[in-house]
Amino acid sequence: EADWQNLYQEVKRVLKPGGILEQHEYDGLSNTTISGPKLKKFQKYYKEACSARGLNVRFACQLNERVKMAGFEYTRASYIPVALGKRGGKIGEIWAANAKEFSLAMKPWLAG
Repeated sequence: EADWQNLYQEVKRVLKPGGILEQHEYDGLSNTTISGPKLKKFQKYYKEACSARGLNVRFACQLNERVKMAGFEYTRASYIPVALGKRGGKIGEIWAANAKEFSLAMKPWLAG
């Protein structure tokens, strides 16, 4: 978690005055996420694996607060439900591809 704080402090340091930081994160455990049975199963394993390792699975919900703690003056966060795959349009297709690659990369780690 300290990594996020260090990241935002460094971004603040290198941004020009008046510069903008825009960030998009996926909170796969959010109640606003429209998910089917496969994603729900993955979310369950992901949450269990992260919890067993002491990792915060809801970090995406806390990023705006971390940005403020790093000294950014004007911040805004919004949470938008996105259906994964074609139902969610272009962003849904991008997130579905991202989720697939993420789950493949995490497979050995999630297995224990």
